[in-house]
Amino acid sequence: MPKLTTEGPTRVRFVVLAALAAGAILSYLLRVCISPAGTTIQGDIGISDVAMGDVYSAFFLGYFWFQIPAGLVGNRFGARISLAVMGLLWAFATVVSARSHSTALLYWSRVALGVAQAGLFPVTIMAIRDWYPRERHGFASSVITACMSAGAVLASALTTRLLGVFGWRETFLIYGLIGAAWALWFLAWFRDTPDRHPAVNALELDLIRGSKLLTATDPESSPIKKTPGLSIGQAMFAMLGSAGMWALCTQAFFQAFGYAIFTTWFPAYLEKGRGVSVKAAGDLTTLPLFTIVIGSLVGGYLIDLILKKTGSRWLSRSGLPAAGMALCASLAFAATLITSPLFAVSLIAIGMFFAGIAMPGKWACSIDLTGAHSATGFAVMNMAGNIGAWVCPKVVGQMFQGLDQGKGDWNSVLWLLAGIQMAAAIGCFVLNPNKPAIRTHA
Repeated sequence: MPKLTTEGPTRVRFVVLAALAAGAILSYLLRVCISPAGTTIQGDIGISDVAMGDVYSAFFLGYFWFQIPAGLVGNRFGARISLAVMGLLWAFATVVSARSHSTALLYWSRVALGVAQAGLFPVTIMAIRDWYPRERHGFASSVITACMSAGAVLASALTTRLLGVFGWRETFLIYGLIGAAWALWFLAWFRDTPDRHPAVNALELDLIRGSKLLTATDPESSPIKKTPGLSIGQAMFAMLGSAGMWALCTQAFFQAFGYAIFTTWFPAYLEKGRGVSVKAAGDLTTLPLFTIVIGSLVGGYLIDLILKKTGSRWLSRSGLPAAGMALCASLAFAATLITSPLFAVSLIAIGMFFAGIAMPGKWACSIDLTGAHSATGFAVMNMAGNIGAWVCPKVVGQMFQGLDQGKGDWNSVLWLLAGIQMAAAIGCFVLNPNKPAIRTHA
């Protein structure tokens, strides 16, 4: 253990958050870059539209099934080793994609990318738990959630420009090399807990632990406490019997379902339901995705502020997100009454700002509910969210088939969005973050 000095705090934890945020951006850059390059890849390899749809979905096949195993790996080996190895695997999978000359190899490289990224956010939430006091979990979580959407925006903006200069293979290769560089740097610099980092002094360690906010009767509040008390199997069984975990997974399912509408069918809805051009549909779709980024950052600030001012974990983690999702649902419904596509999408974008405010709440709640097993707990929650993201395009696709045949009202897409967001609000409202799913004992 390094010698701790008592000089001014070094704020290493902010560099830690920047490193985790860079990992989130890179992960979404590698995940989404195939979308703007899709038609180029199809023309080069000779992939049909149906086969390309399978390639797009391949990522979620690996991502879904390895959520819990990756969370278990994170709990076993720690964030430093786990994230570094995952980063190297992301890079390798992307390089394989760049060198693919068949549909099969491209498909399985995307499955491998999903497997490699499955543990990113479960392990990231574990690192936040260990490097930030409870009173700052909302802020730290909001930065990560904002960087996720920022990575998706960067993937679209950057890839389309690099394609014309380097081609899709070289572009993917560049991305893979950047991912490998991040992984190697992270392995060399990061430490699992602040007391092991040579740049952290005693004052910063006190700030990270939140020692001035803890009491002797609250020994489990220290974010770097490591005594799990329960085995992984016992922890999983405890989660299964927790009403809080079911509520957390329910809101994750509906939030992911709602978000997936914007990353899959929303441009088509604007083209067919609102009569706008392909380019205009793409531009308008970026509005709600952008406001989610801003809302996530604001939400992280408000979550911490409410907890500090009121001392109410429910109001911070559940009440605020419930209000945000309810406002989002209301504005989505109101958009059905507006004929102008620009004004309607602007109203929806304002609603997604409030949805963004709600997003950090489930990160903080996963720590509150699962404690030392937060990597596994987050994996369970994220797995529920992935089910929602997987179900969404299938349900909406069935709706589109009927709507294309003149059966029904195109506003039903927004009615579905409003209903989904309201269901997420109910899931937030009933969640009690003060009742842990897993109780640890020293």
